[in-house]
Amino acid sequence: MHKHVEGDMPPGDPGEPIRGSSSGRWIALAVVAAITLVFVLQNRDRANIDFFFWDADVRIWFALTLAAVLGFLAGFVTGRITKGTRN
Repeated sequence: MHKHVEGDMPPGDPGEPIRGSSSGRWIALAVVAAITLVFVLQNRDRANIDFFFWDADVRIWFALTLAAVLGFLAGFVTGRITKGTRN
């Protein structure tokens, strides 16, 4: 019977990215969310937003929140697509 000795396992694929701990990701996500929340709450004035043919007078916090959500979704979708192409 073979005993497991540290170092006798074959090395991983050198092209495989190093993955961090999931708790580290959650902490980073919480820090980014807290900073974003503070930034949004401190920007409650109104502003004129122009986007293509759309023109609106909205609160800055609404535009920031919308941009943050769209950015998160874009990163999530991009991550899913690239994860699928690596297999």
